[in-house]
Amino acid sequence: MNELAYKFFNNSDDCYLIGDYLPLFMNFYNDQINLNQINQNYLLPSYRNNYNEEFIYPGDEFVYNLDKGFVFKKIYFKENYKDVQNHFEKDYLLFLGTGGSLPTKNKTVSSILMKKDEDCMLFDVGEDTINQILRLYGNLDILDNLKFVFLSHSHADHMLGLCSILRHVSHRNQSITIFGSEKIRQYCDLFSRNYKFIYANPSTSKTFENYTLEFSKCQHYDDSVYLKLAYNGKIITYSGDTRPSFEFVNLSHNANYMIHECTYLYDENEEAFNYNHSTILEAIDDFKQSKAKILFLTHFSQRYKIDDYLKLIDEKNENISIASDMFIYFLTK
Repeated sequence: MNELAYKFFNNSDDCYLIGDYLPLFMNFYNDQINLNQINQNYLLPSYRNNYNEEFIYPGDEFVYNLDKGFVFKKIYFKENYKDVQNHFEKDYLLFLGTGGSLPTKNKTVSSILMKKDEDCMLFDVGEDTINQILRLYGNLDILDNLKFVFLSHSHADHMLGLCSILRHVSHRNQSITIFGSEKIRQYCDLFSRNYKFIYANPSTSKTFENYTLEFSKCQHYDDSVYLKLAYNGKIITYSGDTRPSFEFVNLSHNANYMIHECTYLYDENEEAFNYNHSTILEAIDDFKQSKAKILFLTHFSQRYKIDDYLKLIDEKNENISIASDMFIYFLTK
């Protein structure tokens, strides 16, 4: 290993040297473990008893021999996992992926799972959604009760994971229902025919079993829409990717829960404007104008750590949460 590479690894946050050996990666879940110690709403993955030495698991480390140039040891960090599978009786919102653009080791891309009684719903299905479910629950059983998927728009970081979901539920007698645009329907046809598609056209609403879904035009991409989900007198709104918007403020008026993207930090207004996204302060301003009760901030730029967003939120404001990967919030009845 040349001197430059040696210095890089020795000073990297992700690698370190032990004698003559270099573990190639630090634990993927360091940030998650730290967050969990502060607030247990940030979940740890479930431990799986069927550990296989031939597979690579999140949290594994590899030891590399600097002289001989080969990996000779894999370390499985069982202590970073819960001893039992995650299982929750209450209704909840679970943020599976919360990063923008591309998945990284700390944040995968957009996907939110909602559980209501026995029903399961997904808002956006970015790449690796199905594996996030597997990491958190230890199995994919919850998808047996998947009622519908809402896709806010046809950008890859919000829909690439749909093919894996469709493949997994293809055995069911009951087809899955997907709400989205024509572009998304064409994408679905590449992978499955066992689904029912309902167009999420702006300024329309659809009733689906015990839920009412209302859609509104969103300023981001040509097929972007906001979602307003009403059930049992409760309202959840979801922005997808967006600029700050009176349309979304109006849709979220007095909502119980508002989910708003905040891709950029407070001082990046120009970038947010150029790419049709929101800063964290713009998202909070929309929330205040809407008079919604609870705000979940999500869809974070991959260039920043979650700490960069957390430090901008007043600890006394219990109505605002930084909903990063594996964040769970239990819904009131």
